[in-house]
Amino acid sequence: MALGDILWWGHAHLLLRRAPKKWRALHHLHHGVMAGALLGLAYFFVQRSGIPASVPPLPRPAEVLVYLWHLLVLPAALAISTSFALTALFQKARHKLSPRRIPEPDSKTIARREFLRLTAGAFPSLTALGGTGYGLFQLEHFRVRDLIVQLPQLPQALDGFSIAHISDLHVGRLTRGKILERIVSTTNDLHADLAVFTGDLVNYSLEDLPAGLDVLRSIRTTHGTFAVEGNHDLFLDPVRFRRETSRALPQLLDESHTVNLATTKLQILGMRWRSESHGPPDPHSPLATSVSTLEAQLTPDAFPVLLAHHPHIFDHFPKAALTLAGHTHGGQLMLHPRVGMGPVAFRYWSGLYQNPSRALVVSNGIGNWFPVRTQAPAEIVRVVLRKGHAPA
Repeated sequence: MALGDILWWGHAHLLLRRAPKKWRALHHLHHGVMAGALLGLAYFFVQRSGIPASVPPLPRPAEVLVYLWHLLVLPAALAISTSFALTALFQKARHKLSPRRIPEPDSKTIARREFLRLTAGAFPSLTALGGTGYGLFQLEHFRVRDLIVQLPQLPQALDGFSIAHISDLHVGRLTRGKILERIVSTTNDLHADLAVFTGDLVNYSLEDLPAGLDVLRSIRTTHGTFAVEGNHDLFLDPVRFRRETSRALPQLLDESHTVNLATTKLQILGMRWRSESHGPPDPHSPLATSVSTLEAQLTPDAFPVLLAHHPHIFDHFPKAALTLAGHTHGGQLMLHPRVGMGPVAFRYWSGLYQNPSRALVVSNGIGNWFPVRTQAPAEIVRVVLRKGHAPA
């Protein structure tokens, strides 16, 4: 990333250095954005290296800019400029092989070239700044999404049962402060029968774990809150994460919990994070071990609900009538609900997926590890169970 910063800084400087006086501000803007991006990158490295005992967080606008620049804008700028450079080289080579007289450019052509050069040099910086403003606005907003799940085998006593499904909180750089209180109050206002959390409580540092646990402990429902782990939770110290989370609330690690209702039982099964959920079945994998462990715990007279972080578990655990998952962030960058990163990376990425006998609900997640979403808003999902057949 640092090498990319240096390459783009020099390249865009060459494009912008001959800008007319009225556009000279774009040159200064470019230098400012690049200096901030490199300094922010160095800051993140120092913070993660553990060199100082405690490093205060960057202001949120700076954090958003660093994430957005290095993970989205810089790769796109380098890819586009490289493609233009290769095209120019190809044209030069072709001209050498079959030389022909090229007319001198007129004033309009020169002006157009100057405009294109200025645009190419300044557009990435302007995009990063505009995206930062949009991201800061987005980080403070989420929705409540209502999904009705119809299942023919649902016990009559569970008809109308509601579940507050929360996922991917990512407490850390981009999700912190007042929004955590709003997530709790909004969830409590749903008056759900049950709350579940399907992984990625923290973004990276376990120093943020107490704030995440406070969110889950503060949620009030009739039958409590149950959680499973996600991949981000295990980046630093899986043992510590599991120990501290299990002390605070029911965390299901290839385990189950039965909720006894008046005339029926609801069995909550929770799966450990298994990265191989996206692959084909392998009878010798840890995923297969988790599946067999949970299948052995199934109670015949209980209605089974599976919690897992990766939604592709839906293909590996057909004995669960309802599966709740997260991980995908709804595709994060979508051009349309069915076009974007979601369907490129996942078989199931957002909302309700159903066959005649069982259903999967994938949450877009409520928190953020990346500051911009398009067509994939942050959300709390309210799942309402209904007895009946799913619409065709």
